[in-house]
Amino acid sequence: MKKFVLLLAAACCSFSLFAQVVTSPVQKFPLRGVFNLSPENDVWKPALLNQQLPKPHPGADRLEVERIKQELAQQHGKKRSSSAASAQRMNATPPVMLENFIGNAFNLYVPNDNDVAVSNDGFVGSVNNTMLYGKNTATGQIFSSVTLHSLVASLGLTQEEFDPKILYDPGADRFIIAFLNGFSDSTSNIILGFSQGNTSNGLWNFYVLPGDPLGTGLWTDFPMFAVSNEELFITVNLLYNDSSWQTGFNQTIIWQLRKNDGYAGFALSTQLHSNFQVGNTVLRNLCPVKGSSGNYGPGMWFLSNRNFSAGNDSIFLVRITDTIGSAPQPVQIQTLQSPLQYRIPLDAVQLGSTEKLITNDARVMGAFLHNDQIQFVTMVFDTVSGYNGIYHGRIDQVSTNPQVDASIYTVPNTDIAYPNIAYSGLSSTDNSAIFGFLFASPTLYPGTAAAAWDGTAYSTHTVVRNGSSGCNMLIGDERWGDYTGCQTRYNEPGRVWVNGSYTIFNGVTRTWIAELSASATSAIGEQSETQQSSMVYPNPVAERCHVKFDVPEAGRVIVQVLTAEGKLLHTLFEGALVKGPNEISFEAEALAPGAYLILVSDVNGQTLLQERMVKN
Repeated sequence: MKKFVLLLAAACCSFSLFAQVVTSPVQKFPLRGVFNLSPENDVWKPALLNQQLPKPHPGADRLEVERIKQELAQQHGKKRSSSAASAQRMNATPPVMLENFIGNAFNLYVPNDNDVAVSNDGFVGSVNNTMLYGKNTATGQIFSSVTLHSLVASLGLTQEEFDPKILYDPGADRFIIAFLNGFSDSTSNIILGFSQGNTSNGLWNFYVLPGDPLGTGLWTDFPMFAVSNEELFITVNLLYNDSSWQTGFNQTIIWQLRKNDGYAGFALSTQLHSNFQVGNTVLRNLCPVKGSSGNYGPGMWFLSNRNFSAGNDSIFLVRITDTIGSAPQPVQIQTLQSPLQYRIPLDAVQLGSTEKLITNDARVMGAFLHNDQIQFVTMVFDTVSGYNGIYHGRIDQVSTNPQVDASIYTVPNTDIAYPNIAYSGLSSTDNSAIFGFLFASPTLYPGTAAAAWDGTAYSTHTVVRNGSSGCNMLIGDERWGDYTGCQTRYNEPGRVWVNGSYTIFNGVTRTWIAELSASATSAIGEQSETQQSSMVYPNPVAERCHVKFDVPEAGRVIVQVLTAEGKLLHTLFEGALVKGPNEISFEAEALAPGAYLILVSDVNGQTLLQERMVKN
């Protein structure tokens, strides 16, 4: 049984219209380029993983965060070995897993940031830190697997890309992608893409926004976004140069953009809101509040909290009330008091490794508005169980007299982290939700799961994907994912799509994508991905194939696909590799059904691996 603390609130709140919030004049940014997210020139899309690459040390900039976490662990962590229990109300039906499949390939970057979007026609778009993956669930066709690097290069940019997000706009029947580029004020940009059609492949219009929009020597980090009926809202954190997100924070700002400009390829109209403060403290990590079964507007709600606190009950409710250029366009900030404190989470413990899993902080990770109620989630440390849980807040009477109640959802003897939430109700008065999250414990490898809230009670959790090894990519504590994806299927009430990380045999993370139902009576179950005993897996293969091989000495290696008769079809890789275990993956859709050979050889022609592969 899962455990949670439930406290209902008669919460206090204060209201203010802050004059110090600064709203810029309307500014336009031209179309930077049109990019085809279904390129035909590389149907194989190979991705190489080398297990012996050097692993950067996390550095000293986390010391203050670690100090707070260590104090919490000393005070409450001993409960991890006890049977401490919270009040229980676990009467809701667990989510049923329907279609589910492997998603984005790992390609040397950590963490494996995940986000997912699905259209009314069943087109799925999924992103991680290196790749946009797309699939037509009606036909099973994988129609795009494009690296963000190739997209950035097409726009004439050279810096590293990171923190991708993707959403589906049900009002326009279009997709939007956003990610960042560059780590200093002189190189930082926001990359925005708007699909021209109603699929996540095909032609997209791309724009570049400055990462230092105020001209104050700052760069942009950690975007979050949502759409209203008329507009797109993006929140980002501005950081000082040569600083991390923990120590270099300056402020959070909000970009307000006219989304139809982006869909049409016109110059993109924007407005910028900055200087969000309560008292003398700036607000951090403003989370946009999405619509439940569709968009709302004009304007947008946002949520923030004191995410580095060892114990706090403040929830900050922010509202931009109107569209770009409206006069007046007030920005409202209300401070709400929750009856239940939240605390920064401890780093998680995992099976298969002594290295802990980084949990960052207690920022709001996801939120939606339904029936004049906002539901939101963040990860927190639960002092009752001694493990990390999900802080699930509900703000009732949002538009008139907001009142907060809150609960902490936990899984026994398990750390859960990086939650996201989406609406799963069936009517205007049904406040049901499904939230996805990552999990790990001393007896569980890192994986992804989901649970349900029926408006009064929680469900036990449903495992979306189990890991098969400990996460092992960095020196010291590991980064297993900074966020997860979770979206309502807008034209199928009760359905929610999620994606998240899980570990595979060699200690790296992959993405798993799943459709969940709050009301279905039969489940498909976790789909098979691999035959782990094989060096080529899955085998037979339908979509993406993985090849494991060991390089006995550093040197040049060639990886090839041949016909069953030994005729060369394609060279997947030719280059220098260091000694040790390696893996390469590629798309097998270009192959006709039948048998093939995978050949790995060194520069002298010595065979390192030769194995038969069958394409379904």
